[in-house]
Amino acid sequence: MAAGPAPWWWPVPAWLPGSTAAWFVVVNVVTSPAPPRKRLVAAPAPDTPPARPEAQDNDEDEDANAMSMDEAYALVMAARQRPAPTEEEVSRGEVDAKAEEFVAGFKDEQRRQRLDSIFNYTQMLKQRAAAFAAGRRQQPAAQL
Repeated sequence: MAAGPAPWWWPVPAWLPGSTAAWFVVVNVVTSPAPPRKRLVAAPAPDTPPARPEAQDNDEDEDANAMSMDEAYALVMAARQRPAPTEEEVSRGEVDAKAEEFVAGFKDEQRRQRLDSIFNYTQMLKQRAAAFAAGRRQQPAAQL
């Protein structure tokens, strides 16, 4: 008996046919990768000066709205600068500071009360132990 041709899936691992892994492989093989993205061009901010006209290099791929590195750096630095805080923000900061101070004081008070409670409990245990020890010492003497 002659061996027939190998099945079409012969080089495929045994776990692949009939499983969800097969669909995963098929979908990934069938779908093509996304086309390369075009270069993103940001529109200049309204408060920035217009871009300097540069010499044309006969490069038709160059976008008219493209920014130079200097312009991009200037935009980033302008965005990082924070305006002076308003009176409302200053007063809100004062209220936040007072609230944080109150919360810190409250937590300190709770900690102090917890430590006092632990101290009082240990003192009570020491007193009971002392009373118990004194009672045991007196008890055998009373039996004689």
